[in-house]
Amino acid sequence: MSSEVITDTYSRKIMLLKTLDSMIDFSKASNQLSIVLYLYNTKTPVSVSELARVIGDTRKSILDSLRKLEKKELISKTMVNGELHISLSQKGEEYVKKLIELLHPIKASNDDNVLQVPVRLNLAKEVITSLNLYKIIVKIGFSRKGWLLVDELKNLVGDEKILTIILDSFTMPPTRVLRRIKIAGRDAVELDKMGQEILRKSLHYAAFRSNIIYRLLVRLTGTPWVFEIMRFLSITSFVILALSILLLVVNASPALIAVGFLTALILLSLGITVSYIKVE
Repeated sequence: MSSEVITDTYSRKIMLLKTLDSMIDFSKASNQLSIVLYLYNTKTPVSVSELARVIGDTRKSILDSLRKLEKKELISKTMVNGELHISLSQKGEEYVKKLIELLHPIKASNDDNVLQVPVRLNLAKEVITSLNLYKIIVKIGFSRKGWLLVDELKNLVGDEKILTIILDSFTMPPTRVLRRIKIAGRDAVELDKMGQEILRKSLHYAAFRSNIIYRLLVRLTGTPWVFEIMRFLSITSFVILALSILLLVVNASPALIAVGFLTALILLSLGITVSYIKVE
């Protein structure tokens, strides 16, 4: 399989991953992910007690996850012999089918050799690994330096084992997305050619190219993440607003006070505007 085809395949998978993650936040809702995968495998309604036993969590936690899945219309509830049983809805079946398509191994050639990328521990961990790969690609791609130290990636991913899986899996041909480098004697990572191509097909890059407000805010804040941009704007506007009120109390120049209030208003407006950008 050519590098162009592999790149297109991974780009498609990453876009599908972002769509699926918008329904179930993989990094924060592993129980929900485990439930839908288990229900898909059983093909029959399952009791809440069995779900708790298989997933290894409390009944209360499972019920909380089920309420969220029901709100998303991914599951159906039925009563069997007076006990609540859970199964996937049609929407849930379609969701898992897309998830399986996302996780289907990519073949390196016409023979049956399969690329072990990433290491297949289990479905849930692979999804989380893939999502973190996307975060790494975007974060490095929008970094002013063009690279990130491995220590910075640890903070980004939050799980050193998952980071190790990503670096071991995606820094070697034929699916080399990242490249290990040395910066002042410290381990760092930059995007390889395939990683740059995936970045250019990402939702964040499309928004960066097409939305001047998002582009300016990314350059101003140094982050591509909308929630971080919004947090920066909120904190900054609050500080400016507080200073403007203080200036008002001490009878400072009306012009200076007006500028402060206007700046805070503009930042708040930018925060509202950026919240509508569909990249996360």
